[in-house]
Amino acid sequence: MSKFDLSSDRVVLDYQELLEVALSAQGYAIKAVSERMDTIRKGHPSNIEGEWLLNDTHRLVKALTAVYYLTRGLDRPVINVVREDN
Repeated sequence: MSKFDLSSDRVVLDYQELLEVALSAQGYAIKAVSERMDTIRKGHPSNIEGEWLLNDTHRLVKALTAVYYLTRGLDRPVINVVREDN
């Protein structure tokens, strides 16, 4: 089984790598929300800017949730991965 074979029923994930990715996503999301808020504060925001802020905030919440659970140590030998079909 390949480490990145996402068509498999089971995906092997390295805990440290997962945590690094989650922390990186958190950093990017914080930066995106901050930049979006700065843009909105400077002028009259449009509806699309409000929607972008909502999307950026949603990504931040997902990243924060991932970091929270990963740093709490889930005490599981295997991390189950559920693929979302967009």
